[in-house]
Amino acid sequence: MLEKGFVLERELQLFVINHVDQPLPFPLAYLSPYPNGYDQLITIGLDDIPFYRWTIPGDDNDTPVQRQLIALLRNHPLMKMSWLMVPDAIIEAPDLANPAYPSGAWWQAHSVHRILTAAPEAYKQWLRNIDLHRRVLGYEDRVALGNHGLHHTPEREYGLNWEFQYYDPVFCDSTFSAIVREYDQLGLSSASRQWIRFPGFLFSRSAIDALIKNRFVLFDYDKGAIGAPWIFFLAPQGRIWGLQVQWEGDTPQPYSVMDQALSRGMVCHCAGHPGAWFREGDPAAFARLDSLFFAAERNYPHLGYLWPDELARFAEQTARLQATDLEYTARMVTFSFFGQTDGQSLYVEWPKQNALPSHAFVDDQEAGLPLEYRNARLICRLPKLPAAEHRIRILFPTPIKELELSTTAVSAQTVGLNVFQSYPNPFNHSTRILFRLPDSSCAGFTEIALYNSGGQHVRTLFSAEALPGLHELNWDGRDDRNRPLAAGVYFCRFASRQLVQTLKVTLLP
Repeated sequence: MLEKGFVLERELQLFVINHVDQPLPFPLAYLSPYPNGYDQLITIGLDDIPFYRWTIPGDDNDTPVQRQLIALLRNHPLMKMSWLMVPDAIIEAPDLANPAYPSGAWWQAHSVHRILTAAPEAYKQWLRNIDLHRRVLGYEDRVALGNHGLHHTPEREYGLNWEFQYYDPVFCDSTFSAIVREYDQLGLSSASRQWIRFPGFLFSRSAIDALIKNRFVLFDYDKGAIGAPWIFFLAPQGRIWGLQVQWEGDTPQPYSVMDQALSRGMVCHCAGHPGAWFREGDPAAFARLDSLFFAAERNYPHLGYLWPDELARFAEQTARLQATDLEYTARMVTFSFFGQTDGQSLYVEWPKQNALPSHAFVDDQEAGLPLEYRNARLICRLPKLPAAEHRIRILFPTPIKELELSTTAVSAQTVGLNVFQSYPNPFNHSTRILFRLPDSSCAGFTEIALYNSGGQHVRTLFSAEALPGLHELNWDGRDDRNRPLAAGVYFCRFASRQLVQTLKVTLLP
């Protein structure tokens, strides 16, 4: 299944293609949900980080687990980790240095202790170095902070599934507000606390709403909580992204579980506890983990590592981009969109050709951007662009074979449609579709048909010889059997012997 998405204002539209027996009648172009041209992503979130006794790593007192955690970063130069250690505002542990969790009250001392009031200043400064990605001990630039706030609630109240199930909106809001205040008082940026670990199988809407209100951008959850690996929740105050754990290292799960996620182009979110991952310093456990990530990097050459909150911010920016038009002629594909880019790539799904284009041109710039071709896709890594209307043109050296155009086909700049539009668009009940053929050189058999976002034909509006001049059609939002179609985006395809062009039409509820 191939999922693509972009937003018109606040509404996310997912374009899903499950199976297509015939080639699509138009090239599928979209902005990738992953940055920097990555095909697969790994994110890592670890809690119970073994530095919670205020021991700054790098001295003779390092534990085996501390050394192995740093060695994993050292062996994988692109790897990034999130350490969920700052701060848990609901914890009031009598013994702040006791990681063993008092019998019968373990949730009262889980993960992180009162850093603000108990930790030495040098430890707090080290956290600020991580927060700023200021390289001091050798790896802070590849570690980000996250938090574990409101992780465990009393087991006696909720039974085995105790995590994140408070249904009191006032309590949830006050708890997350306390977390935000403690970050501010520690001198840490808001970015370092904007994702939170939800390891439970259930969580409440009150907790989700409180997270959105307090400007968190992402939470994660274990398999079983929701069936989707990557989802978002909406509230009046905004939106938060949710990321499902795909590989859990405490068990530990085999590489095949990670490979299954990566082979499907999914985000493989890895989570757990370093003590369990490394079996409290067992060299064999470290070697196994080390080889697992080496295997992923070897098998997927376009694999990237991101922090979970980094992924959420990129997804939010990409979701706000508005695709406005997709047009192609015998030798050119043009993709237009509105918005601001920072790391996005344009993908054009296309079977391999003998002669592929080498460059794409953004707006009216003369210098072209180099194109990559892999996995039957043309990939253009976009530069940083301001919030505006942008147009990307890809010029093919020879006519595009899949269009099955005549060898006499010419560019739309010299002959072809000089009007192809719909009004109103979006529409509720009906829309007028206009097209103008300027002269007899482009007249002839013409078909105008509508396709849904899955590439399925739903309606033929015109299929006949077309004379030069202005033509007007009406579409009432129904298919060829006169059945009303669901609200959504549809593609109106104009096809003649010399030109193929696509117009996006939005049917409102």
